Amino acid sequence: MVLRRRPELLKFVGEVWVVMLLVDISFSLFAPFLPIEMTKKGYNPKYMGPIMSAFSLGPLFSAPLLPRLVARFTRRTFLMLNIFGLGFTMMLFAFLMQMDLSENAFVSLAILLRFFQGFHSGFILAIQFSLISKVLSEEDKAMSGHSTRWLPDWV
Repeated sequence: MVLRRRPELLKFVGEVWVVMLLVDISFSLFAPFLPIEMTKKGYNPKYMGPIMSAFSLGPLFSAPLLPRLVARFTRRTFLMLNIFGLGFTMMLFAFLMQMDLSENAFVSLAILLRFFQGFHSGFILAIQFSLISKVLSEEDKAMSGHSTRWLPDWV
């Protein structure tokens, strides 16, 4: 396997998996608890759909910005900034759940925060793929079953 022949990649692969786990957790962490909390506060749980789907709109808007921003920052710096941004928006969402707001204010802020969580996660995933494409050789990519030829050169 690729990692046995090149042990320096083992640490890199571990870092990639941790960051991908963070992004996946940020997508689904609130799903089981949000309807319960909303009904406890007297909010209508019908707003769960827009709140959860706002996460998926974030990468749609972050993708066009990526080429310009990557040119200004290094990939690792940009990755760390977006990991911090994702964690910060998750923390703000946790504080939002503790606040006593009207239903309209809560839903609006929840949709906004979920959008920014998706915005940051879109950057994180794109930068991870670009880092993988720069580290692995074409032979290693072929052996591991991962191809990054679809990535544009600016990534």
